[in-house]
Amino acid sequence: MNEETQRKWAEKAINSVEAHLPNPDTIKNWLVCEELLGCALKCVKSISFYDVCTEIAASLLNQTAFYLKELGELAQVEPLLQHSLKIREQVLGKQSLDYAQSLNNLAGIYSLEGKHKQAFKLCQESLVIVGQKLGKENLYYAISLNSLAEILQKMGEYTQALSFFEQALDIFELEKVCGKLSYHYAITLNNIAELYKIDKQYEKSISLHQQVLNIKNQLGDKQHPSYAMTLNNIAELYKESGKYDDAESLYKQAIDILKIRQEKHWNYAVTLNNLAELYREQYKYSQALPLLEQASKIMEDGIGKETQYYAFNRSSFAELYKEQGQYNKAFHLYEQALSILNRVFNKKHPIIEKVEINYNACLKEYHEKIDNE
Repeated sequence: MNEETQRKWAEKAINSVEAHLPNPDTIKNWLVCEELLGCALKCVKSISFYDVCTEIAASLLNQTAFYLKELGELAQVEPLLQHSLKIREQVLGKQSLDYAQSLNNLAGIYSLEGKHKQAFKLCQESLVIVGQKLGKENLYYAISLNSLAEILQKMGEYTQALSFFEQALDIFELEKVCGKLSYHYAITLNNIAELYKIDKQYEKSISLHQQVLNIKNQLGDKQHPSYAMTLNNIAELYKESGKYDDAESLYKQAIDILKIRQEKHWNYAVTLNNLAELYREQYKYSQALPLLEQASKIMEDGIGKETQYYAFNRSSFAELYKEQGQYNKAFHLYEQALSILNRVFNKKHPIIEKVEINYNACLKEYHEKIDNE
C-alpha cells in the first residue's frame, strides 16, 4: 500500500472515530469514550504523521483532549488543544465558532496550570467571537461566560465572577438553550454554590448543591465524576457545620466513584485531601497522613506541583504537623505552599491570606512553647 493510499485510510479512520466520540458529560457518553480512547489516540498519531489538516481532524483532537483531561492526563491535553487550534485557524479562520471553542478549552487548561492571565485573555477572545457570531442568548455564549467566571473565581475576583455566573445561568435556563434539567445548568449552579461557600453563606450554598445533586440524579449520572464532586462539595459544607459523620459518608461515596473513573485526576486527589482534613480536625492523625500522602502523589504525577491544588496539599500537611508539634516540618510546608500560591495568583489573594494566617499562628504557637520551656 503506497503512502497516499495509507493516508486515505487514515483519514477514513479519523472521520469514523470522530463521528462516534462524544463529550464525556454523561456516564453513558463516558463509557463510549472509554471504549474509543485507544482508537482515538491512534488517530491522533495519524493526524500528526500525515499532517491531516481538516475540520474533522481538529474536532477529534479536541474531543480526545477533553476526555484525557477528565481522566487527569493533563500532560497530553495541551499539545492536542494547541494542534486543534492551529488546524481550526488554518481551515476555518479566527472568527469561526470552532476556533472560539478551542480558545475556550485551552483557556481552561491554562487556568488549571495557574496561568490565569493567559487563560483570561483567551476566554475573553472566545466570548467576543461567539457574541459577534451568534449573539448572547445561546449555549456557546453561556459556556464562554461560565468559563470566564471560573477563571475570575480562581483569581479571587468573586463579585465579578458571580455576576458572570448568574448571566450564564439565566441563558442556560432558557428552554431554547438547554433548560434547567441539563449538564451545563448544573455546572454553573455548582459554581455559584461554591462562591456562596467562600462567602460563608453555607445555607444558600448547600441549597444550591442539593439542587445540583437532584438534577444529576434526574439525568441518571450517579456514577459520573461530576456527581462525585457534588457529594464532595456538600461534604465540605457538612464539615464546616461540624456534621462530621455526614461529611465522612459523602466523602467516601465520592472517593468510591472517583477511584473508578478518575484515579489519576486532581478531583480524586482533592477529595482524598478533604477527607484527610476532616480526620485531622477530629485528631485522627494516623488516618489523615496516608490520605495526604496519596493525594500528594496523584498531584505530583498528574497536574504537577505548580498549582493551587498542590499548595493546598502542602498546607494540609503543615496543619497536621503543627498539631503534632512538629514545627520545623510545618514551617517548611507552609513556606512551600505560600511560594506556590504567590506564583499562581501573583497578587494578594484571599487563599494566600488564609495560609499566611495559619503560618503566623504556627510561628506564634512555636515561640510561646519555646518561651514556656
